[in-house]
Amino acid sequence: VSKAAILKVVAIPSGPYISPAPVSISPGDQVDLNCSVTGSLPHPTIYWYINKTPVPASTLNMSKSSPSPISALHLNTHLDGRVDTYSNIRFRVRDRNFQDGRVHVKCSAILGDFFMKSDEIVIQDKRTNIRVVEVKSDSEESGKILGL
Repeated sequence: VSKAAILKVVAIPSGPYISPAPVSISPGDQVDLNCSVTGSLPHPTIYWYINKTPVPASTLNMSKSSPSPISALHLNTHLDGRVDTYSNIRFRVRDRNFQDGRVHVKCSAILGDFFMKSDEIVIQDKRTNIRVVEVKSDSEESGKILGL
């Protein structure tokens, strides 16, 4: 008695990893981020979120200026069949993007029904990233407050 069976080979990826990780931004700044997921078989599906809101996948030209976030996907297949997946997102920061002085950006990678992992960065609003230092002089009775 013989029986046919289908064997599905998978490779669990490394990542996702978001880069670069800017520390602070201002309204009007353009943000360009990459999400890397390497060594998977098959390639994962990548999702971007800005403040928990999904960013629709796009096939638009990344060089065009768009009022909405734009994402693009790039695949690199190794000789052994494993795939490196790179997704880019580009958006211009608006006041409405800030929640409590921060923008949360998350990249999630899903592979079949057995792998789901995310990386998230939090970017501060430059306008709220001011340190206050009090400077006093022996010759002055009142102190001066300086924003650095």
